[in-house]
Amino acid sequence: LNKEDNNMTTFEIEGAKFDADKAVVQHIHKIKSDQKDLQEKNDTLEKEHKELQAKYDALEEAKTKLDKDLEEAKKANPDKIDEEVDVRIGLIEKAKKFDVELKVDDDSGKITLSNEEIKKVIICKDAPEGTAEKLEKADSVYIDARYDAMIELLEANKENSAADGNAEEIHNGDGKTKTDKEPKTSKQSHADMVDDLTHAHEKKEK
Repeated sequence: LNKEDNNMTTFEIEGAKFDADKAVVQHIHKIKSDQKDLQEKNDTLEKEHKELQAKYDALEEAKTKLDKDLEEAKKANPDKIDEEVDVRIGLIEKAKKFDVELKVDDDSGKITLSNEEIKKVIICKDAPEGTAEKLEKADSVYIDARYDAMIELLEANKENSAADGNAEEIHNGDGKTKTDKEPKTSKQSHADMVDDLTHAHEKKEK
């Protein structure tokens, strides 16, 4: 090869020197540069993969622990769940008693409002305009107090209406009185809702 040729140049690979066309050498250098870039990107991706895997493993361990804690809590304190079920049943029955409409989930066909949300809906029955907005900023103590006061008011109104003969009744042939639709007993409602509350606890833990 003629080294005096302007198109020729010398390049080195692993200590060995070679003469080649400049275009070839430039192409070789580009390939080596691309390989280096690809290697750096690959190293970065491997590092990110390891970090994500570590986070995933940590989340899996946390989920396993939460599931275990939930099961232990159910076994250790079954009365707590029964108590919460009874509280929720009581709220829903109050809403039905005073003709307060509670939103039902389209998919499950069940009431998915929280207990506090149910209280807010009951409080807002026949309440002044702006009550709902005020409740959004209120704490649980205020909401509980407003709820208790509203229940007392609704109970009093219902008793007054009954005394005035405005309560609608359907009489059977034997003269006994029965309502249009018999409400579920506490036992029936309790059985229907234990499973729902258990699932709610599981969602809360996640």
